[in-house]
Amino acid sequence: MFFKKKKPKRLYYPTKSKWYRRPRRRKPAVPARKLFASNIRTGFSRVVKDAFLYILAFMALIFFVGFFLLSNRFSINTIEVARSDLYIDNAAIINLLSDYKGKSIFRFSKADAQVLIEENFPEFSSVSVIKLLPDKIKIEVETHPVVANVRAFYLSPQVDSLLEDNEENEDTSDSGAESAVSFDEGTESHTESKESVTPVEQRALINSIGQAILNQEEDPELMTLTIEGLKKPIKDRKFVITTDEMQYLLDTIKYFNNLIKMEIKGVSYLTTAREIHLTTTNDLVLWLTVEKDYEKQLDKFNRAYKERALDQQSLAYIDLRPAEKVIYCPRGAACDQ
Repeated sequence: MFFKKKKPKRLYYPTKSKWYRRPRRRKPAVPARKLFASNIRTGFSRVVKDAFLYILAFMALIFFVGFFLLSNRFSINTIEVARSDLYIDNAAIINLLSDYKGKSIFRFSKADAQVLIEENFPEFSSVSVIKLLPDKIKIEVETHPVVANVRAFYLSPQVDSLLEDNEENEDTSDSGAESAVSFDEGTESHTESKESVTPVEQRALINSIGQAILNQEEDPELMTLTIEGLKKPIKDRKFVITTDEMQYLLDTIKYFNNLIKMEIKGVSYLTTAREIHLTTTNDLVLWLTVEKDYEKQLDKFNRAYKERALDQQSLAYIDLRPAEKVIYCPRGAACDQ
C-alpha cells in the first residue's frame, strides 16, 4: 500500500507507466461531406453579403454624383477677374465667359476657358482659371510689360488716295523729249506735294509684343519709339508692329547697352524700309536694317567706333546697313540735310 506506484501528474510526463502509454482522447472527426457543405454555405452567404454592400455603395455614389451635377447649389453664379493692371477691361472678360453661367461647376473646363481668353485677349502674358466651390470662377490675368512710349505717324485715307492717283498719272505719261521735261516737272511737283503732306500723329504706349495701349499717359522714364509709314491709325490693344519685329528691336537695344557704354533715348522704326534708327544720348543716330543680324551690325560699329575714334567727331548718323563697310555722315555735311 505504501509502496504503490504513484500516478503521474500529467499525461505527457516522460515515464514508462501505463498512464503515459494510454491513447489520448481526441475530438471525433467530422465527416468530409458535412464539412464541404458547410464551407459552401458560408462562402455563398459571404459573397451575397459583399455583393449587396457593393451595390449599396455604388447606388449611393450615383446618388451623390447626380446631386452634385444637377443641383443648382453648384451652378456657376459668379465670375471674378483679378487684375494687376487697372486698365484691363473686366467686363469684356466676364461677357466672354457669360455662356458658362448657370452650368455645373464640376463640368466647367478650365483649359477651354483659358484658351478662349488667350485667343480673344492676346495682350495677356498669363491666364489662370480657378474653381471656387460652390458657385464661383476666378480669373487671374497678367499683361505684357509696357516698354516704350509711341509716336505713330500715318497718312489719312484722303491724302493716301491722292498720292496714289498722282503716281498713276505719272506712270501713264507719254515718252519723248518734250514729255520727258514735263515728266521731270511733274515729278518735282509730285515730290513737293509729298513733302507738303503732314502725317497725322498719334501718341500711345506699346508693350513687349507690339500692341498699342491708348488712353494712358506717357511714362517719362521709358524711351520713345517713333513709328513712321503707317497707312492707318492705330487702335487700342491692336498690333502696331509684329511680335517678331518688336522682339528684334528689344534684343537690339539690349545687345547695344551691353556692348557699348551708351544709352539709347529714342528709337525710330520705318515700316516701309524696315529700318531701325537708334538715337543715343550723344545725339548719334545708328541706322540698322531688320533684314540682317543685329549683332553683326553692332559689332561692326563697335570696331569702327574704337579704331577710327568716332567718339571725337561730330557725326549726324552712322549707316550700318552695308555688309562690309561703315558709312558715317559728319554734321553740317551735304548728307546731313
